[in-house]
Amino acid sequence: MAATEISLRDDAFVQISFTNNKKFTFFGTEYNNVYIGSNGYLTFGRGDRMYYSHRYYHFILPRISAMFTDLNPAHPSSGKIHYEQTADSFIVTFTHIKTYSGNYFFTFQVGRGPRRHAKPCPESHRAPPVTPNLADCGWI
Repeated sequence: MAATEISLRDDAFVQISFTNNKKFTFFGTEYNNVYIGSNGYLTFGRGDRMYYSHRYYHFILPRISAMFTDLNPAHPSSGKIHYEQTADSFIVTFTHIKTYSGNYFFTFQVGRGPRRHAKPCPESHRAPPVTPNLADCGWI
């Protein structure tokens, strides 16, 4: 399956349902969908528009934060957000996404699947790509 591009506004999210009756277990709770947030995180149960990364806001929802900063994928010079689900993985890629201020951009991945290795990304400005290891989470 090819990656699917999603279009998000500033401080927005989109709900993605897992295909083929897949479920994702996160800290003992099973989910059949995920919410991709434009500010660099995945949430479960409901979407979130929060852009301020304080631990209170992080833990208010079940969340996997790759960046959790004020990103703006709708910025005219921002890149793209894609997700891809395979039989054994779900990966979201943020490519060249500008911050709200427009001064910086980031490229990173978050998801669950076979171990992947981050490669330096020449277009990242002031931040290396991030590929969190989510070994405690998994497909059922």
